[in-house]
Amino acid sequence: MKQFLLFLAFGTSSILNAQLQVHSLAVTTNDLVYDSNSNKIYVSIPSSNGSNGNSIGIINPNTYNLEQTVFMGSEPSEMAISDNGEFIYTGFSSSATVRRFNVASKTADIQFPLGSDSFSGPFYAYDLSVMPGNSHALAVSRIVQNSTGFYGVAIYDDGVPRPTTTISTYPNNDSYVINFKTPTSMYAFNNHSTGFNFNRLSVNSGGVSEISTTGSIVYNFSINNFAINNNTIYFDFGTIVDITGSPYNSGGFSGANGRVMFDSYNNLVCFATFDSGGNIIFKRYNPNTFLIYDSAIISQVFGSIKHIKKKIPYIDVKNH
Repeated sequence: MKQFLLFLAFGTSSILNAQLQVHSLAVTTNDLVYDSNSNKIYVSIPSSNGSNGNSIGIINPNTYNLEQTVFMGSEPSEMAISDNGEFIYTGFSSSATVRRFNVASKTADIQFPLGSDSFSGPFYAYDLSVMPGNSHALAVSRIVQNSTGFYGVAIYDDGVPRPTTTISTYPNNDSYVINFKTPTSMYAFNNHSTGFNFNRLSVNSGGVSEISTTGSIVYNFSINNFAINNNTIYFDFGTIVDITGSPYNSGGFSGANGRVMFDSYNNLVCFATFDSGGNIIFKRYNPNTFLIYDSAIISQVFGSIKHIKKKIPYIDVKNH
């Protein structure tokens, strides 16, 4: 089971000695996104949550209440929100489709298939990323469900695929974890084989293609996210990569562990993980000096962290 947890730090400059309020909402979720326009949190709720399962849930971070659920389809999983807050896209673990959610009307929107291979079968969404400045364009990292074999990154405009997709060259250039940097450039990471390749992707009206790859920058199968700020990329567990030329490992944050988020408001790199005592350890680092800025311990929680999100440090916690 996953529980959504919200924590707020009193004080804007440092949380080291701040008193933290922890509010837990007992809802089973697979993923979450935050919309700063509506100031709401949206979560994908699987069927195991009961009567309101297979839906997107809308959470008010001020009242800590699940205000509404909207049916989306069987077993919603990964989520991605457009930068203008217009749409949320959701993949499914039991359906080879993606469905769009209209944030303003709070209704389920178009649903579209991701394609298929004549031998391996239909494609499922592994990761999603919405194009900056274009809420109608979605990049999808596609897999075959039973083997999690990679079947390329594709761009869909209102559900219509652009013709050019990346091609798997297992075990090296697979692009499982994806993020847009600009409307014409993406970066991707292979977290499924020991090549651990980091790939540059080019996007145009015809689709998406790989333009370069660099191997063995990060050695970690557990990475499921990286944050991009200008020409620097920050990986889960603390590795820093400069992308001004060929990507190269330019160091790391000492003692950093767990999931990463770049806090653009405070210009800090944030990490959240669990310690052996069952506490969440939340740390923030200076991106210029690589030194720790502050940290906080959040007790009386348990499990493993999947994501932390921008704007406000929301944590999605997977319980044992």
